[in-house]
Amino acid sequence: MSHYTISSYECNRSDPDDNSKIIIAKLFDVSVDYLIGLIDEPLSFNRNIRSFSLPQSFTKEECGDVLDYIKYLEFKKSKINE
Repeated sequence: MSHYTISSYECNRSDPDDNSKIIIAKLFDVSVDYLIGLIDEPLSFNRNIRSFSLPQSFTKEECGDVLDYIKYLEFKKSKINE
């Protein structure tokens, strides 16, 4: 992709075609929805059912709480399987 092409995207003189949007989303590992402004959370392009994004409004402590809960669920599952 040329510097001119990128500049024209940045200056709103042109829009990338769908294939270019996919390439850009993969490059920056964000969803195409985020790239074109449909959602505010920068979800990974490569996400799957086992990956998720916490809201940006979550504090570091709240993110830790989520991880603690996941550990609790793993512990609970291990006790059931014993």
